[in-house]
Amino acid sequence: MLISKNRRFFVVLSLYLAGSFIPDLMISQCNLFITDEIKPTSCNASDGSFSVSSYGSCEKTISVYKGNIKLMSRQNSLTVINLSTGTYRVVAESGCGCPTAITRFINVTSADETVLTPYVNTGTGKYESDNLEVCKGASVDLGVQSLGFTGLKISGPNGYSDITPDGSGFWTLSNLKPTQSGLYTINYTNAKGCTSAVSIKLTVKNLSVNIGPDKEACVGTNYILTANVSGNSVCRENCSSDADSLLVRWSLDQCNANGLNNQLDYTEFLPEYPSQGNCSNIFATNIYKQKGDHSCTPVLGSYEGDIGMCIMAQESCDPANYEPDKAIKFEVTLTPAEAGRISGLSFREQSPLVWITTNGATGPNNYNNKYLLRVYKNNILIYSVDGKDTERAWNLEQFDFSTDPKFAISETSTFRFELRGYQDQGWLLHWFAFK
Repeated sequence: MLISKNRRFFVVLSLYLAGSFIPDLMISQCNLFITDEIKPTSCNASDGSFSVSSYGSCEKTISVYKGNIKLMSRQNSLTVINLSTGTYRVVAESGCGCPTAITRFINVTSADETVLTPYVNTGTGKYESDNLEVCKGASVDLGVQSLGFTGLKISGPNGYSDITPDGSGFWTLSNLKPTQSGLYTINYTNAKGCTSAVSIKLTVKNLSVNIGPDKEACVGTNYILTANVSGNSVCRENCSSDADSLLVRWSLDQCNANGLNNQLDYTEFLPEYPSQGNCSNIFATNIYKQKGDHSCTPVLGSYEGDIGMCIMAQESCDPANYEPDKAIKFEVTLTPAEAGRISGLSFREQSPLVWITTNGATGPNNYNNKYLLRVYKNNILIYSVDGKDTERAWNLEQFDFSTDPKFAISETSTFRFELRGYQDQGWLLHWFAFK
């Protein structure tokens, strides 16, 4: 699933999570791609644009909204123009084998605007998040990256508003009550006069105990009192460690790179659902890549038709120069009945000395030494690792998320995985393959 520049690499992706999922989902046209985004020339301009597409033979209606206003609807693809900065909602309707609509939020920013990242802190250190649950009486920090003390404003439920942060870019809310639950929006106006905003959802849970009506008693009288506890003391069911099952798999055997159109199209990489699990409903997208082509490589010595995908790796040796739109991506949306999690990811990769394609072409490979992995939960980065070694022959890679609380869920959540190879040897070609 990784690539180098002119390199062939082969991979199989398998996602593991504790939970149940929607049974008997069709293998279908479940994809929604955002490409060719052009930023507005300034924070006051309305000359931005982006394109949207859902590849496949089935016609799906795609709509773009800003707030509750529908800007445009088309079948399968569209381009929206004359856009100002702000958040746009893109929706591909259900159908064509997809049980639910696919929704993407596109944050259009200008070059002179400060992009805000939401951060929270419950006392153990700040981390990136836009959704936080705490108990009654807790104290939390809500804020953004360190931007100082000026130009910032926070607003929230019950008319709450403050323009004086308690620290660089954050406010401390103490002794919280359930009535303070809601959406907190942080605005920042930079030196160029451009205002940007980000929101954090805060839920304050309540704990109450009721032992019934008052009773009168004489000395020596006995009563049995039954306590009813509600609120935060009611625990959601946890998935046991032995409940893990393979819920989503992409075999990549469908790889088709015959002609330029197929090389740029990733709709053949459809998800399979091997089991139902027992905790969460689940929906997965095709494997996709926003920019760049792919080729196909045979898995020599395996079964007939065993094929991997080859993609170009990053030319830079520095993962800080990572370009997300050129990475391999796939998404999984979970709707738990009670609670669930993604517990693992596995795939096979190689960055060989010699590349070979299914059409028989072959040549020396400028193999890449490393690859990186990024995982986002509802568009918030929750996992990042660089410097993972590639191999010259097929190698099984496994990631264990079973003890990471960021992969646990109690409400509908979308996880996006991104993979890319980097650090080549300076030869002619650098490709990365996965299976």
